[in-house]
Amino acid sequence: GIARKMHESKGRNRQKKEEKKPYKKIEYDDAMIFVGLSAKGNRLVTFKLAIPSDTWFHAQGFPGSHVILRITTSVTQERLSELQEECASFASVYSKAKGQAGTRVDYCQRKYVTPIQGGIANVTYKNFSSIYVK
Repeated sequence: GIARKMHESKGRNRQKKEEKKPYKKIEYDDAMIFVGLSAKGNRLVTFKLAIPSDTWFHAQGFPGSHVILRITTSVTQERLSELQEECASFASVYSKAKGQAGTRVDYCQRKYVTPIQGGIANVTYKNFSSIYVK
């Protein structure tokens, strides 16, 4: 009777939990920014979504997000600087530095970022520059 009906419908009426992406994507007319929100998200944005010519950002000396900048059309040097500062800010805010002024954020082309065995998102990088977050 009633107990059976309730039991049968229990599984069918359960709404599927929407899975949250492990990264954030910001799109502009001239660029895309990917921000890893977890170790899994960092690995995904750095080694699956990014292409070798994209720029990779990370707060130096703090655990935190990997941020990827992909320029999708030609931009002025001024616009490039704005985008780089925005990415550095994301890297700082989404790290243990929590956006504190003076945080050093290193950046380089993605092709210079290499995963380290043993950790899900541990990397080494070379040929980098740095931005100090204001």
